[in-house]
Amino acid sequence: GWPAELRRLVVRHAVDLHRWQGTARGLVDRLWLCLGVHASVVDGTGAVWSSVPDTELPGEPTTEVVVLVWPGRAGVDAARVTAMVAAVCPAQLTCRVEVLSGPPNQEGG
Repeated sequence: GWPAELRRLVVRHAVDLHRWQGTARGLVDRLWLCLGVHASVVDGTGAVWSSVPDTELPGEPTTEVVVLVWPGRAGVDAARVTAMVAAVCPAQLTCRVEVLSGPPNQEGG
């Protein structure tokens, strides 16, 4: 199990974790809090709106989200990260995890 200090921290942040569940921010926060890794979520074109009916949507629809992770206060355990991402990935999407050695701007990405 988790150490008592980590369990207390998760309980202290439970409302925020629930509030942001299903969002990129929620996933990044959850990965940092629970596994101690940094993360960035690369997803599709986002949401748009128009006051004009039948307006074309921008970009191609996406069904895949890429989660980039790199070491933070702990090393990256790819199996644990993948399991956590899979547990919170929305049903209509495929979530793929990429493990980096450092932040994406240092990786050339």
